[in-house]
Amino acid sequence: MRGALSDAEVASDTVAWINAHATSTPLGDDIEIMAIERVFGSSSKAVISSIKGLTGHALGASGAIEVVLSLAAMRSGIILPNFNLRQPSRQTIFRRPEVPECFEGGCCLSNSFDFGGVNASLIMQ
Repeated sequence: MRGALSDAEVASDTVAWINAHATSTPLGDDIEIMAIERVFGSSSKAVISSIKGLTGHALGASGAIEVVLSLAAMRSGIILPNFNLRQPSRQTIFRRPEVPECFEGGCCLSNSFDFGGVNASLIMQ
């Protein structure tokens, strides 16, 4: 995530929406949330949700699908909520929208993680 911010030459406070990878496992989700909190800090205004609950896990295609849907959501002016999230494994400082919200500009960071620890993050604006 830090590398994506650096490559895009944007500050973390310009990220309005974080599209989490959301492994749907308590351990994986907790690790991702802790990493996001470390990178963005407690002063971040970003909201966090995951598109994967809407699409399911498409293995190697998940990252591409999530990027396309994130761009479409941003273009439409919305932040997608979490779909099918009943009970988060851990609380976070980030707000999790339960219904679509207005996307009023800024960046979206999308995480895509692979089996075996190959992780990627992409900044979109």
